Amino acid sequence: MDVIDLGAGKIGVAKAGTDVRCIEKADAVLVPQTFAREIDLESEIGGVTAFSALYAAASLDCAYPVLCGCRTRVGNVKRLSVFTFAGGRLIDIA
Repeated sequence: MDVIDLGAGKIGVAKAGTDVRCIEKADAVLVPQTFAREIDLESEIGGVTAFSALYAAASLDCAYPVLCGCRTRVGNVKRLSVFTFAGGRLIDIA
């Protein structure tokens, strides 16, 4: 995992899709490979999908949030979104 120093904090960048190993040097970890995925946002809000279950579980043992970017859609509207997981659950979609 590479760690990028942003001055106010350090972001770990995962080299593999689920490589969110806990390292003390990072304040959060970004999983860039997930940007290739497209998620139906209504399905995600309606219940836990396989995508959320995977990264929620990966964040369970981490002391920092796991950030996963992906393409989301609601009907015909498509956006880039960031899912934030911490403590074993989805805590935000921005």
